[in-house]
Amino acid sequence: MEVIKNVEYEILDNILIVTLPDGIKDNSQYEIRVKGLKSIDGKAQLEELKYRTVTELSPSYCGVSDVSMLQDVFGVPENTILYYIRSASKYADFVIENSAGIGQNATITEITVPIQNFVITKVMLDCLLNAFINKAAGSGIKGTLGKISFENTEKYASNIDDLLDYLKAQLKMWEYAMRGYTLEGKAKPVWAKKAYKTQDPTTFAQLINDINREPPTPV
Repeated sequence: MEVIKNVEYEILDNILIVTLPDGIKDNSQYEIRVKGLKSIDGKAQLEELKYRTVTELSPSYCGVSDVSMLQDVFGVPENTILYYIRSASKYADFVIENSAGIGQNATITEITVPIQNFVITKVMLDCLLNAFINKAAGSGIKGTLGKISFENTEKYASNIDDLLDYLKAQLKMWEYAMRGYTLEGKAKPVWAKKAYKTQDPTTFAQLINDINREPPTPV
């Protein structure tokens, strides 16, 4: 943990205002420690106080409430969900920046429906996949994932595969929409073969030895 020095502070009645020299940074966790706190008359003193606060997550194109099922059903911790939200949001930035349908080096200035749903779906997919793998690896062939119990059977494996396949399909759909291909056509490519037959084909030697050829015009 980095210790920040030269911190300015101000006391207004029972409010402590702390000002950091470089300002507050996103995606950070700060712990404020207060020592030697005494009453005005000096008769009472408190032990060291610790306050911990987390700053704004950036980028963040959906909230924890958008994927509340991960907490309510599968018991995934909020800190883990926040990590996946930021990771999925950064990937959304990457997709937008490299989308030919939008323009190179484009940036997200508005959280549209495709962007939000792309991040929600990717968070669900990544979080469930990793949680299931970790749980299965640590618990053997049987176990629980939040309120869901599982056993290593073909039926359960098939259900998990169906769920993951559904989320992957949704993720691909929202990625297309996010890239600006909402109305993209899905027509089958059309091709044709062109050819002709001749009884007297021209050879390379005939072209070279043709005395009727005219020399190129000098430039």
